[in-house]
Amino acid sequence: MVSLNTRKPIRRTAVARDFCHTSHRAPTTVRHLSQAYNKPTKTLWQRWWWRVILGGVLVILLIIVYSPIFKIKNIIVSNATAPEVAKAMQETLWQSTKKNLFFILPQNNLLFFSTSQAQADLKEKFYTESLTFSHNWPSVLRVTVPPDNIIGVWMASNHTYLVDQHGLLIYQVMDNAPLSNQLINISEAQQPVDRYLGQQVLSEASAKTLGKIGAKWNELLPNVKLDHVVFDETSLPTFQFFTEKGWYVYISTEENVDLQLTALKRLLEEKIKDSDGKLEYIDVRFGSRLFYKMK
Repeated sequence: MVSLNTRKPIRRTAVARDFCHTSHRAPTTVRHLSQAYNKPTKTLWQRWWWRVILGGVLVILLIIVYSPIFKIKNIIVSNATAPEVAKAMQETLWQSTKKNLFFILPQNNLLFFSTSQAQADLKEKFYTESLTFSHNWPSVLRVTVPPDNIIGVWMASNHTYLVDQHGLLIYQVMDNAPLSNQLINISEAQQPVDRYLGQQVLSEASAKTLGKIGAKWNELLPNVKLDHVVFDETSLPTFQFFTEKGWYVYISTEENVDLQLTALKRLLEEKIKDSDGKLEYIDVRFGSRLFYKMK
C-alpha cells in the first residue's frame, strides 16, 4: 500500500520553467562583477588624449585672435576724390578697430573685422554707401569709395561741404583743407544760406549731370580752367560755369552734355581763338545755334 501523505515527484519540465535563463540572473551579475574587477589598465595617453587635443585647439584659437600676425597695421582708402575725406575715413576706421565684437573678438584683427559695423560708423559722419572692403593679408585693410561719388564742393554761408552724386552734403570741409582740382566749386546765385550735413541741395539728376560735365570739361577743354558753378534755383535746369578768366558758359543739365561741350570747344577754337580775354559769356543750350557776347 502507498501512503496517502507521500509527495508526488516534481516533473523536470516544471523545474526548467521555474529556473529558466530569463528569470535566473545570477550568472549575468557574476560576469559583470568579473569584468569590473578585471579591466585592463589605461595608459596616460588613453586617459588624456582628448584633453590634449582640446587644449591645443584653444591655444591655436588664442594665437589667431591675439597674435600680431593678423593685427591691422595699415588702412588704405582708395578712390576718395578729396584727400581730406580719405584721411577722415581712416581716422574713423581706426576708431572702429578699438572695439570688440561680441565683447571678446578684437576688431583690430583682420580675421574678425566687422565690415558691417565699420560701414555703420562711416555713415554717421559721411553719408556714404556701397563702400567696398577688401583684405590685403595679413595686416592691411582697404576701403574703396564708389567712383564719381563726390562731384563738387558746395560753398554755404556757414561751412563748405562736399556734394555727392545724389545731391547730398556728405562731409564738412575744414578751412584750408587740400581738395582735388577735379571737383567743381558750386556757389549760390542769391545770398548764401546756412546748410547742414546730410541736406539735399541738388536733385540726383542734376548732381550726376554736373559731375559728368566736370569730367567732360577737363577732357575736352584742359586749357580752360573752371573757377566755379553758379546755382540759381529759379533758372534750373541751366547752370552758369565761370572760368578763371571771368567769362562764363550757360549749360543745361537736361540737354546732351557731350554735344554742348563739343560745340563749346569748336566755338573757342574756330571763332574766339585768342580773344577769350574779351569774352563775356557763351550760350550752348540750343544745339547748333551758339550765342556768345564780347565785352
